[in-house]
Amino acid sequence: MSKIEYLFISRCLSEFAGAILPVVFPLFILKTTHSLSLSGLFFTITMLPSVLLTPAMVVWIEKYEKKKVTFFSVLTLAILCSIESMLLKFGRYDFIYLVCFAILVAIFSMMLDLSSKFIFKSSIY
Repeated sequence: MSKIEYLFISRCLSEFAGAILPVVFPLFILKTTHSLSLSGLFFTITMLPSVLLTPAMVVWIEKYEKKKVTFFSVLTLAILCSIESMLLKFGRYDFIYLVCFAILVAIFSMMLDLSSKFIFKSSIY
């Protein structure tokens, strides 16, 4: 697989996870609890760790091979999303589980986004 194809696939996955997370999960919380304040709290709790970890992740990602970080992030996101969809499908969800999965998805989505930006930057120059 060429660098451009790999970059395109990783950016699509990153943008998909990054766009779905802030919209779908709070709406799911709103539907199940009928509480807009709990939905907003959920959104804040899930997005805060990825925002706070971004500067440290940039330094960490620069030290390692970006392609491996991207692959690891894609694989982890796929596993997390599969587990989460199974839990939701069988009705075994709890607020704490959803928060933990959403935090992990947000962090790995951010890692995927950053590593693919580094790959794109290095492929241009």
